[in-house]
Parts: sequence; C-alpha cells; structure tokens
Amino acid sequence: MSEHDSVEQRLERYFIIASTRCSNCGDVHGTVTVDGDAYTAADFGIDSQAEWSETLDDEEAWMQANPAAVEAELGALEDDWPHSVAAVRNHVL
Repeated sequence: MSEHDSVEQRLERYFIIASTRCSNCGDVHGTVTVDGDAYTAADFGIDSQAEWSETLDDEEAWMQANPAAVEAELGALEDDWPHSVAAVRNHVL
C-alpha cells in the first residue's frame, strides 16, 4: 500500500467511524454502508461513546499533525463524503 492510499483509507475509516454515532440520540449504534459493505463501531473495536470519542480525537490529532497529506487526499473523497470533507477542512485542519 502506498502512502497516498493509506492516507485516503485512514480518512475514509475516520468518516465511517464518525458516522456510526446516531444523529437523533447521540449514542454509538448506527450502521454505515459503503460500497455495499455495512459497518458498525464494533467493527472497529469501539464499544462505547468514550471509545468513539477517543478514536476520533486520536485521528483528528493525526490529521492536524499531517495537514498537507490530509488536504491532498480530501478531494478524492469529496464526492462520496461531502459533509465529512467539509467538516475536516473547517473544524480539524
């Protein structure tokens, strides 16, 4: 896997995990479907709101430490994840 691919995959993983939080109640119990595959937080070893928050905090810290690499890959994900890409650009970087 090239560095280019790993950054894109890491961002998509972040978007999937972020999307598992229910927008109605705030609990982590949602299912996200990407390219026909369904994911839950448990698929990433996340079993609680605290673990979900910690995982996102860790990924956001990584993004802030690697802004050029992250920005270079966001365009490739913009069509599939427009709101998530905008959130990263506006609130993380």
